[in-house]
Amino acid sequence: MVPSMAFCNSGEFIVAKLGNFFCNFVRFYFAINIESMKNNKVQYLPIRARSKDESEVLDLYLVNICNIVDALDLENSKYSVHEIDENEKMISVQKYAIKGSVIKDIDLFRLKDHYI
Repeated sequence: MVPSMAFCNSGEFIVAKLGNFFCNFVRFYFAINIESMKNNKVQYLPIRARSKDESEVLDLYLVNICNIVDALDLENSKYSVHEIDENEKMISVQKYAIKGSVIKDIDLFRLKDHYI
């Protein structure tokens, strides 16, 4: 069974929701541009996506951004804390503030403990 995907396409970078997971997709020439960036650690998986009626076919790459940095500035971010149990808490960030000094030489990254 092929999972249903909901796409949010903003140019050449596409975010899709597959079940409960969010995935990042790019087109071929965007992937080539990513490869030319400094300090990138990216894995690609080629896929072919079809519309439900199969009238549109997109050749894309599923992107796994492996460059994970601890750059979230909680002091200047807007977030809520949710207690899962007495030993574990989770934050939900509404407005991100990023530590510029941590990412100054990094072109592409994913925030530590944030999976979108």
